[in-house]
Amino acid sequence: MVRAGRIVELLASRSEVERAASNSGAEILDLGAVVLAPGFVNAHAHLELSDLRGQLSPQGDLPEWIRSLLVLRADLGDKERAAAYEDGARELARSGCTSVADIDSCGLASSGSGRRYLRVVTYTEALDIGDAGRRASVLEALRGRAGVEALSPHAPYSSSPALMRGIAQIARDQNLAVGIHWAETEAEGEWMEEGHGTFAGLVGSGLPSPKRPGLELIRESGLLNQNLSLYHANHPTPHEVELVREAGASVVHCPGAHTFFKRDAFPLEDWREAGVNLALGTDSLAGNEALDMLRELRLLREAFPELPAAECFAMATENGARAIGLGEQAGHLGAGAWADFASFQTTARGLERVLEAVTTGAVEPCGTWIGGDAVNLEGEA
Repeated sequence: MVRAGRIVELLASRSEVERAASNSGAEILDLGAVVLAPGFVNAHAHLELSDLRGQLSPQGDLPEWIRSLLVLRADLGDKERAAAYEDGARELARSGCTSVADIDSCGLASSGSGRRYLRVVTYTEALDIGDAGRRASVLEALRGRAGVEALSPHAPYSSSPALMRGIAQIARDQNLAVGIHWAETEAEGEWMEEGHGTFAGLVGSGLPSPKRPGLELIRESGLLNQNLSLYHANHPTPHEVELVREAGASVVHCPGAHTFFKRDAFPLEDWREAGVNLALGTDSLAGNEALDMLRELRLLREAFPELPAAECFAMATENGARAIGLGEQAGHLGAGAWADFASFQTTARGLERVLEAVTTGAVEPCGTWIGGDAVNLEGEA
């Protein structure tokens, strides 16, 4: 294992750092036995669901999966939730991840869970299903709560326009990042725009179909800007791609979840050609086989073999940091950044070959560091 002190010493020497072409910014340190890279940034996760691995079927539609998820969650106790959260955070860290944007619906992330393994940016989840009373209490709680890091109105089918407007105002007032699930399935758009389909049964009578596209409602609420991450974004129209580009928002793709649900090809080239910031996430173990950023990279490369390794690597590092508001501190090894990094064993040498190895899973993770301190991945405090 490489000593942390030696790594920090090497980081201070810019002559030791090999930098990729200007369109990547990727940095790799070759230490002989291992290579050192910026810690991965997971731009979308639900660590509180980490005890649901293998318990939900990818068969059927998304509303059916959500209903099953809610039933399973109702049976979980606080201790079980907390232990699962810690296990999920440790699993992510073992893959070389150092920062995560975590959706928090039950207070685990905001309580400090998982922070011995990762830098956790907590996205407090909010939804109202059209219930005005619930909406008022949610917004009141958010306005009166100290230390809110980021916000996540769940989706335009579960969060009313009024709730999204309220969250947009709070985000503006406090300069907070926001994340929202959008265009995950075609059925979502069918309900949003036409008022029928499988989502009608999920939403119920509380929130009638707006008969309009979800992105229009997101934009009109004031959420569509450079601080917004759109989770999944699998079914955009060309006009919506342009709206996202103009706003400077980010799109977070989750290859593991995409594979789990056997979805049609992600429209990566549409987003890429528009110049939209593309980041990677794992989503949750309720809809993925692992919390492993190396696996997400490998699945991305398998789906898009022509995508340059440097771009893939950027999606898991600097692009993710930009998406969650950590662009200056995380995702790179440059001056002024946190000393958050991971080491990997590989026989590859030279930046291009190392990036190829990292993004195809041909490396073995052997340590992570946060702020220059080695993370204990054995589970001890």
